[in-house]
Amino acid sequence: MAGIGSLSDRNAVSALWGYSYYNTGANAIQAVQEGEEKHRDDRSACGHSGFLVNTYEYNFRRSASKRYSLMQGIKHLKGMSRYQVHNCMTYLPDQGAQGVEVVKRESGQVAFKNLKYCSSVWLCPVCSSRIASARRNELGQAVKNSGGYTALITFTLAHSNADKLEDLLKALRKALNSTKSGRWYESFLVEHEITASASSLEFTHGDNGWHPHIHWLIFTKSKPKAGRLQEQLNERFGNFVRKNGRYSSAFHGVNVKASRDDISGYISKWNIIEELSNVQAKRGRGESLTAWQLAQLAVNGDQEAEALWLEYAKATYRKKALQWSRGARELCGLNEEKQDDELAQEDTTPEEEHVITFTPEEWYFIEDHLLIGEMHHAIMEGGAQGANALMIRIRGKPLKELAGA
Repeated sequence: MAGIGSLSDRNAVSALWGYSYYNTGANAIQAVQEGEEKHRDDRSACGHSGFLVNTYEYNFRRSASKRYSLMQGIKHLKGMSRYQVHNCMTYLPDQGAQGVEVVKRESGQVAFKNLKYCSSVWLCPVCSSRIASARRNELGQAVKNSGGYTALITFTLAHSNADKLEDLLKALRKALNSTKSGRWYESFLVEHEITASASSLEFTHGDNGWHPHIHWLIFTKSKPKAGRLQEQLNERFGNFVRKNGRYSSAFHGVNVKASRDDISGYISKWNIIEELSNVQAKRGRGESLTAWQLAQLAVNGDQEAEALWLEYAKATYRKKALQWSRGARELCGLNEEKQDDELAQEDTTPEEEHVITFTPEEWYFIEDHLLIGEMHHAIMEGGAQGANALMIRIRGKPLKELAGA
């Protein structure tokens, strides 16, 4: 695309999304009275409302606060109403809760309870972080339990700005599935003493368009022969890519890493959410943007980034981020796999202290004005009094729980 270079050249806006918080048309109190469904319809129509914070201040916030802010921005992007992320962190009155409770963990983290989380590993930075943390722990435990060796193999194919992400992903997966089939593959597993494997998807976007790649982590009984693995897989994978009308570089199509540092580095970074330290999501020429960086730019008003984000959303719909081979989890000493929605929703971390409980009306107000990230930051910095000060500043009256304090 001729304009993709502009993604790195855009200047940061003085306010994150360039809108005043007065731009909302939702009435939170009325919404509680008339029901959750009508409230959500009203909120969808209200459009973007922005943060009362400049870029400089935002850049010094904790990454968790930024994830909440980015999530709310993504919810209001074009086309997101059809995806689960659109309803992330909505109040669950049917749980019998009196409101949204905020607790502080032993680790110092602040958590919101009595909410519905969307479990979207691709589109929600909040849920993706929760899910990735659990998956990353499992990968590390599997490597530790295996008692053998590991190798990390990455597959990709040539691409250009003219290629659609969905087409590239289909071609990549088709070629890899063909590579891992038939008698050849059975012999390959025996030769390299491969006992189990796990694979994951990753996406970036650069000057040459979308760049999808699949990471394949293999567990072996003997020390991997990186050169032999590279030679065999490059030839077979490349042949299937070409049969599908695509091209795979002999130098970059298949990459094999077999050192402990490579594997531990892959695990530690697996699907990590960016620190989001720069609102601009700057990059140099030739560098790539992650999906979360594209989302940041889209939320900041970059229409090209927004179109790319929507393309990414369609291509990743219902795709698993991490898959184990049959019997791999048992061989690696892992428990039965939990689904993404279980990992996103479960709340098993010990609590240290109650901070504040928002009434439904207060929480709807926070949602409507896209203040979850800012509220998280206020609580991290000042606890219940920080939350109260923010609400007084925004709506002119204190929280119900502290009104008489």
